[in-house]
Amino acid sequence: MKLLRSGKKGPKDSASRVFTDLALITALANDISYDQVFVEPLKRRLTPEDMLVAISSSGNSPNVLNACNFAAETGASVVTLSAMSAENSLRAMGDINFWLPADTYGLAETGHS
Repeated sequence: MKLLRSGKKGPKDSASRVFTDLALITALANDISYDQVFVEPLKRRLTPEDMLVAISSSGNSPNVLNACNFAAETGASVVTLSAMSAENSLRAMGDINFWLPADTYGLAETGHS
């Protein structure tokens, strides 16, 4: 998960830190719900001018799907990267969708990197 922000002052590095702070992710998962672990930080930072890049190998991770739903409701752009089944839920959620026909998590994760 990555949040890209644009504006007159250029990209803001702090935008994507909400998804790399392990203490914050653990606290949100324990206190709220793992399904909402990405939505909660987005509620505080996401604007309609932002772009969310969502990656899920299976394309069916509830926490990633919830973040994409929230981003779409906010008016932000959504780019998705998924693999496994061509009918995965994430593949249909983005403004731009990238899908890999990988059958294993190892191949999917390698392709997404």
